[in-house]
Amino acid sequence: PPSSNTVAAAVRAVQSLIGYFDLDPNRALDLILEAYEQKPTNVGFLQLLGLFRKENFAQVLGFKFQNHAKGFARKEEEVVEAGTVVNPEAETTPESLYVLAATLVRSGAVELDALYPHLAPTDAAAVEAHKADVAIRLAGGKKIG
Repeated sequence: PPSSNTVAAAVRAVQSLIGYFDLDPNRALDLILEAYEQKPTNVGFLQLLGLFRKENFAQVLGFKFQNHAKGFARKEEEVVEAGTVVNPEAETTPESLYVLAATLVRSGAVELDALYPHLAPTDAAAVEAHKADVAIRLAGGKKIG
């Protein structure tokens, strides 16, 4: 883990950069979350997050989830139109984003209730997908006998 001096220096440096360059705090938060996503075991990022309004964490994190979901939906539409096959693994939300979200929820930095509305699919869509899957499996089972 980083020493308290290292983290304090990083906090001062980030504060100075945001102030000097008049950076958008949400964009700076997004960049810090990107770095934290790559190194979720580095607890120093939690102290850096203390520079920002806690209520923005779920919003920025949710925006990341929504962008991945929208990108995947666009790709699915393109695949259907073109009639090609795409690797579903390459088009899903990265596991590292889920790890980051879980880390932030576990640490208390983000409330799950605040993040939940940003996740996909919606509850209704998940229920419909489950019903369709059950129907397909039942139909397949009936064919077997």
